[in-house]
Amino acid sequence: MALGSCGAPAREAASARVEPVALSSPTPATILRFERVSPRPETYGVGIVVRVTFDQDVPKNLRSSVTSLIDVTSTKPIGKAAWAWSDARTAIYRPKEFWPGHATVTISAAPTYEVIGHVDGADLRWGGSVSSSFRTGPAQVITVNGQTHQATVVRDGAPIRTMPVSLGMPDWETRSGVKVLMEKYEVRQMTSESIGAEEEYELDVPYAIRLTNSGEFIHAAPWATGRLGRTNGSHGCTNLSMADAEWLYHNHLYGDPVVTSGTPRYMDYANGAGGVWNVPWEAWKAGKAA
Repeated sequence: MALGSCGAPAREAASARVEPVALSSPTPATILRFERVSPRPETYGVGIVVRVTFDQDVPKNLRSSVTSLIDVTSTKPIGKAAWAWSDARTAIYRPKEFWPGHATVTISAAPTYEVIGHVDGADLRWGGSVSSSFRTGPAQVITVNGQTHQATVVRDGAPIRTMPVSLGMPDWETRSGVKVLMEKYEVRQMTSESIGAEEEYELDVPYAIRLTNSGEFIHAAPWATGRLGRTNGSHGCTNLSMADAEWLYHNHLYGDPVVTSGTPRYMDYANGAGGVWNVPWEAWKAGKAA
């Protein structure tokens, strides 16, 4: 049984390991290569993002040149999309809106060894090589309203389930904004000690799915049946009935978006796999993921 709570940190999301490319000809230049590319070649929700990590820092003035050498294509139209950098080694690609459902997305780049620019008096050459793809499943989006205390699941444009919820109480408000389903536990232990809550509790929480690194989950709360659909009273998690939580546990994909509204607390761009969807589009397309 995993130990955690609504304040426990998340595991790092899985990513594909990219093997280094052997240099085909001698050169004194520094070669820029991929260290990791994610997501893995599997099926995800439409809130997934493409994340590439390089084996060395990329200067700001060269970053757009670097990402221009990486192709991201989709079998379905995605509209506007752009790269942005979260730090000197990590670039993230996302559309303005969520990905289309039932699409195949391909990330590719070839090791041309062309000169990208100059770093510390030496050529920086492009040795990056990757060919990877992933699929999106149904376009499933969960909207959660902290004022009406209701959540709605929309799949491929059609509402399929409405669920009464209870969100965070005052001083423990659930964050409004975009999150994605990150990791799941059939049972997860949550304690008051791990989040510094005054009220003591130690609970075995059924059907818990993580939403943020900081510890927000959407989960069954059989002890809170009386407030579901009526009032907010959790320590930041989104509480569901046993039936609704079990259904969601068995009917979701990693990367399904959860869009919460109606609370006075807001998502941070770095808080979990879905945080970057909260960066305004104008800032994102300017290359600012942070």
